[in-house]
Amino acid sequence: MNICFYQKPLIALSIIVAPFYFSQNKAEEALKKFEENYPQEKIHLLLSKKNYVAGENLWFTSFVFDGYSPSTISTNVFVELYDQNKKQISKKIYPLINGKGSGSISLPADLKEDVYYIRAYTTWMGNFSDDFNEILPITIYNPSSSEKLVKNTSAPWSAAVFPESGTFIDGINTKFAVRLQSKGETPTNWTGFITEMLNPQTKLVTFKGFDQNTGSFSFTPVAGKKYQLTVEDEKGIKQTINLPDVAASGINLQVKSESDAIKFVFKSKNIDQMLNIKF
Repeated sequence: MNICFYQKPLIALSIIVAPFYFSQNKAEEALKKFEENYPQEKIHLLLSKKNYVAGENLWFTSFVFDGYSPSTISTNVFVELYDQNKKQISKKIYPLINGKGSGSISLPADLKEDVYYIRAYTTWMGNFSDDFNEILPITIYNPSSSEKLVKNTSAPWSAAVFPESGTFIDGINTKFAVRLQSKGETPTNWTGFITEMLNPQTKLVTFKGFDQNTGSFSFTPVAGKKYQLTVEDEKGIKQTINLPDVAASGINLQVKSESDAIKFVFKSKNIDQMLNIKF
């Protein structure tokens, strides 16, 4: 799980620990020190459009942030074009002024008709996870191409579920993210529900997808029981996934976003070792 630390002037960071085995001040000091020493840049790329014709210029504007403010760490941004096989077609560097830059990429006239990907990042971002790179799909049409894009309406979809902070602990309410994927189109409308494996007829939690790809739900498990998630689309097609085993002990991290704050909430159960945690 990636944890984002935001600039202090714009947020109030609070850490709630249950049980209270260690000082909140020490945790805040550790997070503040990490933030000051290793500020994390994030990038957003605004494209002129999503569909292009081979031979056109792709215009863009890039915005690089450090927390909620324009970043002054990087002075350049890299913008690259890749095909479906991750082969790099072009790579250019553009200047950044107070976190903002703009430019264009000339799309080769001989590109075959297909879906391509634009990737944007800074040199500083190379010190962190690639998850913070901006990667955007674009469609490039070419009237002269022998290969044509055809919408795949028959490709099956699959679902994956991810617990927040990677833990599923007895008696602790846990938020899960659900993501649908497909080589074609994912369902327009889909729902999900949680059941106990030994009692699959009783729905413990129900939810609807936010869009064609993502959804979420929260659930408090009981030790010794096994649970499963069932996702169903508008055609009645279902997929069932086992949730992780319920742990009797562990630490759970929750991230709560408010209007003027990002709150990190730690909860734990049966963790005597926390007495020895140092920040």
